[in-house]
Amino acid sequence: MQSQIKGLCLALCVSVSLIWSTSAQAATQLSADIEPGNRLGLGLMGAAYDFGLGPVGLGFALNTREPQSLLSGNFRTEYMQLRYSLRGMWRIAEIDSLAMGVLAGVHLDPGQAGERPGITPEIGMGVAWDLRSFDLPFALRLNLSVGIHPYRPASWQQNATPPSFLQRLGLGPATSLEAAWFVNENTEVTVGGGTLVGLRLKI
Repeated sequence: MQSQIKGLCLALCVSVSLIWSTSAQAATQLSADIEPGNRLGLGLMGAAYDFGLGPVGLGFALNTREPQSLLSGNFRTEYMQLRYSLRGMWRIAEIDSLAMGVLAGVHLDPGQAGERPGITPEIGMGVAWDLRSFDLPFALRLNLSVGIHPYRPASWQQNATPPSFLQRLGLGPATSLEAAWFVNENTEVTVGGGTLVGLRLKI
């Protein structure tokens, strides 16, 4: 019975995370349950480094523009261009196996030839639920953020009216849902969190 419950929990976490997974980031997310020390996150088309010090986590990530488009077979050279992210998380509460934090970040997309670079600042919150307290080697993590997306008009739009502040406001790149499997104390396999499948290592 216990093994069936574990299997059901894992299947639920994986299914929800895959549905939620976006192409915003190709590396693993920074979450509210970050622990002290160094973490290396590897996604399908990106990598991230995060450092935890007490309740604060800081890090950066390198990502491609459209990792899921590559998986669909719609390969184009510009999809391999890197985007750069700085991110931080401050854990403000921890109740039993539930952690909550405030996140902030800034993301730079250099753009294609002839385009302006795009900068997206964001702020939001994160929630992490560690299921190891239930003797399950999994965690479920949700980040929700709001970002100000850049206005980058095409050449034929140069004389168009720029969008307003509210029109540029939307979900931030860090918005993601992640399910994690603790292989051991130094290794996690993740599903979702901005990449379909990822690996987080304690270094």
